[in-house]
Amino acid sequence: ITTQPADQSVLVGATATFSVVATSTGTLSYQWLKGGVAIAGATASSYTTPATVLTDSGSTFSVQVSDSLGHSVTSSTVTLTVT
Repeated sequence: ITTQPADQSVLVGATATFSVVATSTGTLSYQWLKGGVAIAGATASSYTTPATVLTDSGSTFSVQVSDSLGHSVTSSTVTLTVT
């Protein structure tokens, strides 16, 4: 991972977008996690949340990046703040 995702702060009702940059000689795949649990369909280098609600504040996100050569790494964990 060459660029880690970053914490996001948004207003209620807005979306937040997290992104990661990774490099490999193999083909990359991504799986975004919320609170350590895989988010269905979140398999791109960026993830945009649904419209946020106040209870989303404090949620944590990370992404597992794997390549076709069998390597896998998990990004740093970042936090969503909703105000």
